[in-house]
Amino acid sequence: MRFCIANHSKLISVSKVYEYLKSLRLKCSKSTLIKYLEFSKEVFFLLPVEIFFLLNKGEKALPKKLYIVDNGLINSLHQEEFLGKLIENTVAIELLREERGIDVHYW
Repeated sequence: MRFCIANHSKLISVSKVYEYLKSLRLKCSKSTLIKYLEFSKEVFFLLPVEIFFLLNKGEKALPKKLYIVDNGLINSLHQEEFLGKLIENTVAIELLREERGIDVHYW
């Protein structure tokens, strides 16, 4: 999760997380990572945003942008965070709130 927080508002793929963990000599399968990311979404820790396509062909395999629901978690780990990324994270989370009913994608 630290990797996801450190890379919030950036393009993230399961392969990228897998390679990061592998570089730390930690063993974890890609299917386990997918489950962890899904669980993180279910408990409202992070919210993924998919790329915008007019055709939904192959959209699931592309990297997603991950937004962390609580900016305080970002601030607690990264004191030198760029203000632009924090604002992007805040706006994305506000747009993704369920009561708004808006589909959010990145371009």
